[in-house]
Amino acid sequence: MAVRTEILTYYTKEREMKKARQRFLMLRALLLEERNSELLEMLEAVLEQCRRYVESVIKMEARAAEIKKKYGNDPVAWRLEIEPVDEARRLSHNSLIAHLEAFNRNCTKKYGWQPKGRIPVGGVFTLDPNVLSDPYSLVSRTEIANWAFYLVLGMGTA
Repeated sequence: MAVRTEILTYYTKEREMKKARQRFLMLRALLLEERNSELLEMLEAVLEQCRRYVESVIKMEARAAEIKKKYGNDPVAWRLEIEPVDEARRLSHNSLIAHLEAFNRNCTKKYGWQPKGRIPVGGVFTLDPNVLSDPYSLVSRTEIANWAFYLVLGMGTA
């Protein structure tokens, strides 16, 4: 049963990475066709912020492993050592959310949501678009973080 779960998880991740990549490339093609350099820059900034966020998570996890090895489970050492990298990760995540919101807002203002408009519901975000109604909630933050990894890995820019 565990192997089946791992296989399903693998294929779900592969599907989500492909979906994120395709949506990004579709929006990029639309903006290039429309010669909309402002929104194109914003879209590229979303991808760049996703890269930065993924990098900050990787750095934090690497630092956590170093701290665990060096100090064990000492809570004081842990807090003192992990706080700076965790703060950098949190700020990067907040910036990602802001970039995502700004792009989607401006893009849909210009082109509208499907089916009448040209932009898929969720904009560049390919997971459940309902989580974007409150992007700073814990559920939304988790989904946006997952999506950032899907996009970065799907674009081959990890």
